[in-house]
Amino acid sequence: MASSPPLPGSFTAKRGDLCAARYTDDEWYRAKVEKINKDNTIHVHYVDYGNKELTTVSRLAVLPSMFHATPSMAKEYCLACIRLDYIYTDLFTVNLRE
Repeated sequence: MASSPPLPGSFTAKRGDLCAARYTDDEWYRAKVEKINKDNTIHVHYVDYGNKELTTVSRLAVLPSMFHATPSMAKEYCLACIRLDYIYTDLFTVNLRE
């Protein structure tokens, strides 16, 4: 991607697409398109790290086919039988989403 960067606007995002997304560090990562807003901002989920971001279509590109077969490295888990103190519940939830 660094040697031949994509042209802005060359990728048309659709919900569920696996694509390359440029993160805030200006590196490209595998991402899945989760939602497209009416203002053309796009919610993506970085499948190898688990974080999510609101971005624009100009920061997305077609993911080379050789990267489609690799399974996602980030996995989502839930903790069973865990009781959180009421005060920390919101803080814990916010930190998990980030």
